[in-house]
Amino acid sequence: MSGGPAFLGLLEANDGSIWFGSYNGVYRYDGKTITDFKSKESQQ
Repeated sequence: MSGGPAFLGLLEANDGSIWFGSYNGVYRYDGKTITDFKSKESQQ
């Protein structure tokens, strides 16, 4: 069995952005870019 990435959830926010989570972190897609909140220093 492979230990690849696991997708945990998907949500469309009121502003139209798409949020999704995996074992590697939480991400937001705003229609142009994907933001990785795990890699942000301000997020812990």
